[in-house]
Amino acid sequence: MAEEQPKKAEAPELAVAVAEESTSSSSNNPDILDPAIPHPLQFTWTFWYALPSTETQKRGWQKRHTKLKDVKTVQEFWQIFNNFVAPSMLADGGDIHFFRAPVEPEWEDHYNAQGGAFQVFLPVAENNAEHADYVWLKLLLHMIGDHFDDADEICGLILSRRSRRYRFALWIKTASDQDARKRIALQLRQWCMLDTQNKIQFRVHEDVKNNKKNTMKSY
Repeated sequence: MAEEQPKKAEAPELAVAVAEESTSSSSNNPDILDPAIPHPLQFTWTFWYALPSTETQKRGWQKRHTKLKDVKTVQEFWQIFNNFVAPSMLADGGDIHFFRAPVEPEWEDHYNAQGGAFQVFLPVAENNAEHADYVWLKLLLHMIGDHFDDADEICGLILSRRSRRYRFALWIKTASDQDARKRIALQLRQWCMLDTQNKIQFRVHEDVKNNKKNTMKSY
């Protein structure tokens, strides 16, 4: 009976060539991102956080938001997002802000002065926690991905949790552009998966500052 011949070990040169070919094919695939290479975002964005108001702050306006971190790459975004509190776990009265740098989340910022905000509300209920987390992530990804038809209009997003509801406020810079408002509202409804009963509200910053009544627009 012939003795079985041992298998030849793969040549080191061949193994290296296969590995290099695999790496090359991955790097040439536009749908696969190499985590070792920084992938810059179209714009720099900033995470801010505001603790629940104290009784003193509730009696008069006082800046509460604190800058946390600028994100310039895809990797930096996920690093912060994956270690940040989700809407469903946000303290009652707390706010998270995500704004295009160097814009600050306040009406007085020159980038926001002529703008307004769309508002989406979700009741705080056990069956809405997952939906709130979904909406937050979905909108952030569309913002950093520059997916809005009117992307240059987007200033930032504020998530607020109050005792009865979550509020998502998308700030835009030109409140007078009616056509852009309609397009943005349509995309908001689609991406947030809102039913027809859930109206999107829009108010001009200047009207809110001056406490003007009956100025809200629904979409």
